[in-house]
Parts: sequence; C-alpha cells; structure tokens
Amino acid sequence: MGNPNVGKSVIFGLLTGRYAIVSNYPGTTVELSRGRLRLGGTELEVIDTPGANSLSPNSEDERVARDVLLEPGEKTVVQVADAKNLRRALMLASQLAELGLRQVLVLNMWDEAQDRGLRLDTEALAGALGVPVIPMVATERRGLGELLAAIPAARPAIWRPMYPGPVEHATSEVEALLGPVAGARGIALMLLAGAPLLEHALSVSRGPEFRQSLARIREGLAASLAEPPALMIQRGRAAAADELVGRTVTILRSQAVRSRLLRAAFFFGLAPAIFYAVGWRLASFAFRTISSGEIRLGWLGETGTELATHAAAVLTMLAYSISAWRREYASGQSGAAALARLSSHPVGGFPLLLFTLWVLYRVVGVFGAGDCVDFLEGKVFGKLDPATGRYGGLVNGPLSRALGRLVGTEGLVYAFFFGQHSGLVSKGLTYAIAIVFPIVTLFFASFALLEDSGYLPRLAFLSDRLLKRMGLSGKAVLPMVLGLGCGTMATMTTRILETPRQRLIAILLLALAVPCSAQLGIITVILSGISAAGVVVYVVVVAGMMLGVGWLAAKVLPGPRADFLIEIPPFRAPSPRNVAIKTYYRVKWFMREAVPLFLIGTVCLFVAERTGLLALLEAAARPAVTGLLGLPAESTVGFILGFLRRDYGAVVIFDLFREGRMGAEQALVALVVITLFVPCLAHLFVCVKELGLKKALLLDAFVFVLAFLVGGAVRAFLALTGLQVGG
Repeated sequence: MGNPNVGKSVIFGLLTGRYAIVSNYPGTTVELSRGRLRLGGTELEVIDTPGANSLSPNSEDERVARDVLLEPGEKTVVQVADAKNLRRALMLASQLAELGLRQVLVLNMWDEAQDRGLRLDTEALAGALGVPVIPMVATERRGLGELLAAIPAARPAIWRPMYPGPVEHATSEVEALLGPVAGARGIALMLLAGAPLLEHALSVSRGPEFRQSLARIREGLAASLAEPPALMIQRGRAAAADELVGRTVTILRSQAVRSRLLRAAFFFGLAPAIFYAVGWRLASFAFRTISSGEIRLGWLGETGTELATHAAAVLTMLAYSISAWRREYASGQSGAAALARLSSHPVGGFPLLLFTLWVLYRVVGVFGAGDCVDFLEGKVFGKLDPATGRYGGLVNGPLSRALGRLVGTEGLVYAFFFGQHSGLVSKGLTYAIAIVFPIVTLFFASFALLEDSGYLPRLAFLSDRLLKRMGLSGKAVLPMVLGLGCGTMATMTTRILETPRQRLIAILLLALAVPCSAQLGIITVILSGISAAGVVVYVVVVAGMMLGVGWLAAKVLPGPRADFLIEIPPFRAPSPRNVAIKTYYRVKWFMREAVPLFLIGTVCLFVAERTGLLALLEAAARPAVTGLLGLPAESTVGFILGFLRRDYGAVVIFDLFREGRMGAEQALVALVVITLFVPCLAHLFVCVKELGLKKALLLDAFVFVLAFLVGGAVRAFLALTGLQVGG
C-alpha cells in the first residue's frame, strides 16, 4: 500500500507477473488487484490496495485500504513511498506502525530524488524505524531483488509518534476498552480522530456499552483540548515525521548543480542546433514563397538572400536560447516544471487541456472508433451484403456458411446466431470485439500515458470548477470524454468517482447527452446538410440539457457535495512497459465484464423480435413520434433500433433525410431526440450492473420521457420562430 501516484501498481506487477485478478471489495465498487508470489518455496497472496494518504478515511478508497489492513490474519505491508516526499510517506508509516503490522518501506523513484539533489540516509532511516528500507526504481526493476529479500525480514516498526498528554491518556483508556486486540493503539487513535463506520462495526459486536464509554472518553478529551482531537493527532504525526526527515534527508547542492549542468548541455547545446536547423528551413521556405509571389527579393541578390536566411535562423536559435535561459536560471525551473506549471494554470492550462482532449478524441473516437472499427467490422468479422444475403469477412463469412450448410439459412437456429438485427455472432460478438475492443484498448493505452506522465490529475483539476456545478468532481471529466468513444465503457469507469451520488449523476449525464463516437459520426454527416443556425440550435439544446439536468440533479439528489482533493505529481516520461501492463489488465477486466452483457442483450433482443414484443413497442411509440415530434412514421423504426445500438437509429434518420422523406426541421428534431434518447441495450445492462435494476429502469424512463419532451419543444420553437434550418 502507499500514497497515490507512488508506483504501487508497478511494483505489484513486478511481484506477481501476469497472474493477477481484479475484483471489487465486498460491498463497494472499489477494486483490489490480487496476485500470487512464490518466495522461498512459499506461495503468498499479494493485494494491491487503493492509494491512501491516511487510515482515517476521507474517501471510499481510503476506507477500503484501512479495512483490508484490519481484516484478521497474518499480513506484511510493503509500503511504497515517493523518495522525493519522505514526509508524506512517514505520515502513513506512523499509522501502520501504530497498528503493529510488519512493514517494509520501499523508497520508489530513487533516481528522481537523486536528480533533485536529495540524499536519503537509508541506514539511519531503517534504524530509526526498525524496518527494512529499500531504495527502488520500479520502472527499471532496480531494487527488486533487495525487496524480495526484505519481505521475509519484515517486522513491526519501533518508531511511534508521541502526542500531548490528554491524547495519550485517552488513547490508553480506549485501548483498555478494546481489550487484547491486535493493533489496539492504532484502532484507538482512529476512533478518537473519528471513524463512524469502524465505531459502528465495533458497537455491533461489543454492544451499546462500548459506544457509550467511547463517547464519554471522546467528550472528555475534546473538553481538555483547545483544538479538535483529530487535528492534534495529525500534528503529532507531522512533528514526528518532520523530525525524522531532518535527521535522514540532506540536500546536496553539488548534485543539484550537476543535474543543472546536464540540462544546460541540452538546452544550450543540442537544442539550439536543432532550432537553428528549423529556423533555416522555415526562412528558406518563406523566402522562396515570397520570391515566387508579387514581392521580389531579387534586389538582395543570391548572397543577400543567403545571409538573410542565416540571420533568420540565428534569430530563431537566440529566441529559443533566451527562453531556455529564463526557464533554467531566471525562473529556476526546467522545461518539464514550466510545462507542469502551465498545465495547472487557471487560464493558460485550458488551451493545453482542449488540445489534450482533442488528441484523445482523435485517437479514440476517430482512429479507434472509425478506422480500427471499420477494418475489424468490415474486413475481419464481415457485414451482411443486402444484395446476396451473405456475410463477408474472415469470421462471419465462413461461420455463417458452415452453419447454413448444417441447419439451413431460414431456420430459427441460424437466425439466433446470424440474424440481421439480433444474431448472437453477427451482432453480439461482432459488437463486443470488432467495435468495442479497439476503442477500449486505445482509450486505456491513452489513459495510462496520461496517468504515468502526471497530466491526468491536472486534467481533473482544471475541469473541477465546471463539473462541481453539476454535483461532480474533476475526476468525472474522464468518463465524460470516454463517453464520446463508448458510453458502455464510460459508465463502468464511473467507479473512479468517490460517492454513489456522483456516480449516479455521471451515469445519468452519460445516458442523456453524450453521444458515442459511432452515433456522433452519423450525426455530424446529417448536420452538414443543415444550416449553421440549425447546428447552433442542436448544440445549444444538447449542451443546455446536460448542464441543466446536471445542475438540477446536484440540487435534488441527496448526498455529500463533491469534495475534490487530488495530488499533483511531477511530469515524467511514461514507461512503455508500465503502460503496456496497465493497458493489458484494464482491457482484460473490461472485456471480461462487458462481453457477457453484450451477448445477453443480443439474446434479449432476439427474443423480443421473435415474440412480437418489438413490433408492439414500435406500434406504441408511433403516435408520439408522428404526433408530438411531427416525424414520418418510418422514423419510429430508427428509435427502436437505436436501443439495439445508438448509431442504428441515426442511420435510419440519415437515410430518410437523404431520400427526401424528412425535411431539415424534422431532421433537427430527430437528431435532438436520438442524442438524448435512452442508451443502447448493452449500456442499459451496464447501468443495471452499476446502479441496480430499479435505479437503472427509473433512469431510462426519465431519459426517454425527457428526450421526447425536448424534441417536442424544439419542434414548437421552430414553428413559432419560423427559423429556417435547411442547408
């Protein structure tokens, strides 16, 4: 275990290799990774807990980390620390020591600490703590052998923070109240600092007398202190950590100077040469372009033009060198540090944020959901050819022909596997692998790059102010961006949000107003045939509904407000190996969770189609479509198919608009409704998994009614204003 962003998952991967499973901690949506480690002929279970700054929980992640430690049974804690921030690690180490757990302290990112001129006396630190202390660079596997050797030698720490007299006395009283239990001092301090869930669990097992006695002790402590007990305890730990840091950490100025000289060699050596070459190329291109136009530079002559080109290149190099000098020496910051400061600036960070989101959308939403999906769906799996009634591709083609020879192509069995709208293979399996798999893989790879580089917390930080108005925190920007690729996957990733209220709001907004990439591509094509005024109406309505519903949900839904506390780590180059490992495990987890849902949804649709339930739904919806929305009756099929897959509904609208059976005003109304319409079947199953059946159905009913009401309002607005939206 350890603080967030210290490399726990990397070390977990080194210890367990590929043999790991991911599962939710009982009663929560917080995930734990579990693996096996063979050490000295003994097989051990290794658990990777969520990042935690304290064992007095401020989030569900920290509560789960604490509860894992309090579970009965023998355990050894490998605490992973950022070597550059020993003080923060010791704040957590003190709480582990108070629980009496066997510990090993790993000082990860040792190379970065040395680059900053920090010298950590590991022998003195190990002697003071009484536990093994291992320097490590996990991304390069440095220190792994020493860690494996230290695990069997782990022992409880001898280092303990000391607190003011009243706190120590109250702690002794609570320890006596707890009796002979492991980690009594640590549990007593947690109860004095405030741990409602832990107190409730102990009261259930020990009776109401325990709660009454604990309340009496806490009241007496609070009366004897000028400040809250939790603050006094935290200050005691901070003072002990500061004292130990002062004894074991020194700053080597010579090391800092060497690091500065190495950077200077790049900034004033190689980099200026590169910029000189770039300036030369740009100047040559500019002069050639100008000379070929109306402005002639013949009066300069060949020699003069060459000198001017050199001058431009030199000026480019000097401009860079001056900026590098100011960055390195005037401001005392490296290029990475300057970029880090820019990325979290409340004004300057937004252009970088928009650029990052645009790149993420292009990679996941365009390349992944476009090029990769087209290749896998069209070439590898294969689509149905309407002219011949046969499937092409490397998968569906041979399998459909083989099944056709066995059972024929007209029977129920063939339709079950290769039906046009609800075949288990042609739709369910193809959807899960050919469409979702490339999107998932590219997103998780991009996510791992952002995570390892240190930009991910900055992305959440910049988005926090806007999202907080909708009852969310900055972390919610990640599922929202992912929703532009695949809403099903985005709904599953809402687990990163801290509270059930935040997860419910995020899932509601994903289901309501975030079109997936496949649907968005078709919507964009239809909008290209509508006037600019119509596009503005579409954007304003959809964005307004997202902001309005989010704001209203934040006011109506009960629960604590979305507090946002996040550590901002330094920028660093991502490790390709680490990115690959994270991507592999996350894709594996998603496919294991999602593929069965796609297949179950396809089977349900097949049953509805064969029993006539689908036709009944179409007949029931037709009056609302033709009456309230004023759309052609044929568009009803689009809304029904949109429930199978959201882009299917958009395709029907596109065909009707292209063939002239739907006007521009009708197309605009239909686009608003299909965007705000209920999520696809696979998305619905994921909502059921995340929220439960009752909440998922209520959410779907709300979105369904709201989409039609908003569509009717848009139709009335166009009629009243006479706004022409034809292209």
